[in-house]
Amino acid sequence: MEDESVARDDVDLKVLMANGRAFEISVQKSQAVGDVREKVEIQHPIPPATFLKLMQNGQVLLDVFPVSKLDPSQPMFAVVARDTRTEILLQAAGTFEGYNDLLQKAQVSEDGEVQKMLAVGSMPSILAVLEEMGGNPEEFVGLRPGATEGTLEFDGEDAALLVPSLDASVLLSKQPGAAISHIIITAQVNSDAFNRGLGIGIEPSPLLDETLADDGLPFYTYNDLGVTKKKNISIIKFHPGMIGGELRLEGFGGWHNSDIGFTPKNWTDAGGKFHTLEFWLAIDGENKFQITGTEEGQVWAQNWKNKLFDGRYLPSVFAWIDLGGLTNKPLHVGQITMKAVLSSLRDEESSKGKQTPEG
Repeated sequence: MEDESVARDDVDLKVLMANGRAFEISVQKSQAVGDVREKVEIQHPIPPATFLKLMQNGQVLLDVFPVSKLDPSQPMFAVVARDTRTEILLQAAGTFEGYNDLLQKAQVSEDGEVQKMLAVGSMPSILAVLEEMGGNPEEFVGLRPGATEGTLEFDGEDAALLVPSLDASVLLSKQPGAAISHIIITAQVNSDAFNRGLGIGIEPSPLLDETLADDGLPFYTYNDLGVTKKKNISIIKFHPGMIGGELRLEGFGGWHNSDIGFTPKNWTDAGGKFHTLEFWLAIDGENKFQITGTEEGQVWAQNWKNKLFDGRYLPSVFAWIDLGGLTNKPLHVGQITMKAVLSSLRDEESSKGKQTPEG
């Protein structure tokens, strides 16, 4: 009887290498991904100064990730890598349990014409997530804690992850028969850097079931910084302190510098207040962007088309500032929140696009 019990606890996994080799690995449910990696390395030794990175469903997995949370019906993928510890933790950040807890605690709310929403609380600082996962936040080059608790400062020349891609199906665990028609991502930003395009970028999950980029969508870029036709990324860039703000969206479906009808005050002139960037991302790719300034009545919106959300996998959110900004004038980042607009599974097809506000 004891042998039968052990057999029932076995998990059979298929691990695929980039060169096409496949390994059948058997482990116990009580074990972790590190045990899977060690068994693969016995059959496939790796070169010095490298390590074997394991992934499943587009998510990088740390050695401590429980085997019991893997999906045996899906293959795992293995890549020989030289990434730093911090880079690996950032790639695996979507497995942080704190995000799962936050999504499960989302509160039902109503907002104007929208009948029902699930409001997610403020997302944790990515630096706190790194620390909780056993990393050193100080190794996250270009990103550091801000002067006010919960804020960040960014002056890197490459994008800095703020929120990883997450599985939104957790939001529906207490909403039987519901689906998500839109996700609303809100981020607070400002800066004293003048004439440096800055703001927030959105990148769809690698598991997104389709893309509109292949359907002939126009592609816009101002200076080729941060975006490429080879990858579906959208970045809002604007210019605090510049007349009209000169706001643009770079990437597929984007638009050139536009006068937003007011001059967004920079960080100092605004007294440390944030501008609010809001992304309405629909499952049909018909999106809306809105900026709300630091002064009353400062609102501007624009629609655009690009598939960044499929109803399940949330896009990742990152900070951006062209060329790293200016010396001692970083991008300040405040709260990042999310809301999920709900619809009926039965009526989802007929309701697509109806709940996006007029732009």
